[in-house]
Amino acid sequence: DGFITYNVQRIQIVDAMPIEAERATVMHEVMHALFKSQGQHDYQHDEALLEAVAHGVVEIMRRNPDLVAYITEVSK
Repeated sequence: DGFITYNVQRIQIVDAMPIEAERATVMHEVMHALFKSQGQHDYQHDEALLEAVAHGVVEIMRRNPDLVAYITEVSK
């Protein structure tokens, strides 16, 4: 449902996807990039792991907006 092009740093997903699936798909592709950037090549291709992490992170973020605000707050 989605793919990442590393050399141009672009994530693309299929059109007309339900929003919850779209969010998880985008996060799944972000996880591919994260694992690759951290040199975790074994995990980068583990689709089951990426799917679990992506859905879990999206759900945590959705249920905990204060946590997201805390983590993303710019230090003064």
